[in-house]
Amino acid sequence: MEVVLSSDWIGKLLQSVFEVERNPLAVVVLLAVLVMAFMIGLNYFMIRRVAIKKRTF
Repeated sequence: MEVVLSSDWIGKLLQSVFEVERNPLAVVVLLAVLVMAFMIGLNYFMIRRVAIKKRTF
């Protein structure tokens, strides 16, 4: 996400290392939404089978 948004030092470093130019704002927003949707989906599939037991006192 930092590379897409170039929001942190690691994003700027990776952009300079790979010699990638910053994309237009519309592309950056679309990529950020896609990355967030992918992460939400990945988290859902990772935790959907986690058994949560009811706590008894």
